[in-house]
Amino acid sequence: MDLKAIQHEEEVWSKLFQNELQKQEFKKFSAFWWEDYYNEIINFVTSNILVNLENKNILEAWSGSWKSSLLIWNYVDKITLLDISESALKYAKFLSQKLNIEKNIIYVKGNIFNMDFEDNIFDFTWNIWTIEHYNIEDIKNILNEMIRVTKNNWYIALWFPNFYSWPIIKAWLNNKLPFLKWYKLDTEIFYTEKEIINLINSIESVKIQDLKVNKFWNFMPMWTPKILVKLAKKLEKIFYKNKFLNFVSFKIIKNG
Repeated sequence: MDLKAIQHEEEVWSKLFQNELQKQEFKKFSAFWWEDYYNEIINFVTSNILVNLENKNILEAWSGSWKSSLLIWNYVDKITLLDISESALKYAKFLSQKLNIEKNIIYVKGNIFNMDFEDNIFDFTWNIWTIEHYNIEDIKNILNEMIRVTKNNWYIALWFPNFYSWPIIKAWLNNKLPFLKWYKLDTEIFYTEKEIINLINSIESVKIQDLKVNKFWNFMPMWTPKILVKLAKKLEKIFYKNKFLNFVSFKIIKNG
C-alpha cells in the first residue's frame, strides 16, 4: 500500500473541501456542461444497474463530494459515503442539506484499503476519480476490498479520467505552466481502458459478468455555453474517444 499516496490525497482533498466549506456557496450545477454530465451518469446507472438491484443499499468510497450518489438518492434505499478526509465528509453533509436529502445517508471516515464494513452488505459499490492516483497493485487491493463488501451477484463501478479527453489534455498542459491557476494534473497516472479491464478480469476470487465500458461527459470544455454543448452532442460519435470520463461497471460472481 502506497502510504505516501494516501497521505497526499487526504491532504489535497481536505484542503480543497475546507476551502469550499468556508465559502458556504451552493449551486446544484455550476454550468450546463456539468448538468449534462450528471444526467448521463444518472440515466445509465438507474437503467443499467439500479434496476437490477434488490435492496438498493449503495456505497460510494473515496469520491470527493459524492454528488453522483446524492443525485440518485430518490432511486435507492440507503447511501453510505466513505472517505479518509473529515473535511470531505463535512462537505458531503453540506451538499446533502442543500439538496434536502438528509435521510438514509451514512457518513463514515475510513480507509478504502481496509473498510470497516462486514462482508457482503452492499448491493452496489462505486467510486470516482480514485484509482488513477494509485499504482496497479494498490488498485487491485482497492478492487478486492470493494468486492469483499459487495453482495454476490451484484455490482461494482469505477470511474477514471480519459487521458485522451480535451479537459485532461488541458490540465496536463496547465501543469507545464506553473503560473496558470486552472486545474492541473497532480498525481494522476495514465491508465487505458484495456489496462483496467485486464486488471478486473485478473482477480481470481470472482467471475466477472455484464462488464460495460462507457464514456461520459461532453468532449467540449467545461465552460462551453449551453447551446454549444447541445450542438456538440450531434458530433459525439466522431469525438467519442475524447469524452472526459471512463466508466467501467460489472457484476461479480463470487467463487465458493
